[in-house]
Amino acid sequence: MKKITLILFLLCTGALYSQTYYLTVWSNGNATVIPVADIQKLVFSNFSSVDGDKEINTVIKTFKLLQNYPNPFNPSTTIEYQIPEKGNVQIKIFNINGQLVKSFENTHAAQGAYTITSNGDNDSGQPVATGLYIYQVSFANSLITKKMLFVK
Repeated sequence: MKKITLILFLLCTGALYSQTYYLTVWSNGNATVIPVADIQKLVFSNFSSVDGDKEINTVIKTFKLLQNYPNPFNPSTTIEYQIPEKGNVQIKIFNINGQLVKSFENTHAAQGAYTITSNGDNDSGQPVATGLYIYQVSFANSLITKKMLFVK
């Protein structure tokens, strides 16, 4: 198994309170430096503990909806959410007037993190207009809503 060490550096760039953050990734003796502002998503999988005999598992404790990316988007965007236990998940997208534009299949999902892709179309497959949209994910007795912007 490949061992990777992540180190986060803080670099102050001259002006008072002006800060640039970098993520340095060490892999097999080689370092890669990436500005944190350029990172859209980090995915960690297949990691083992320091002694190598215990796999590290991510435990999701709360229902969470992340901001879509990219945002603004064209032609597609990814919506990410996490659920702490098995249950029904419903995802809907509304226009700024509150009209339902697109709904995704009501799924019965196990605990975990999930992503869906919205391609800038409505339930009829027609492209939507440029503008602000609201997406919401409901799980159990909870509903979380966020905004996204579609630009042509």
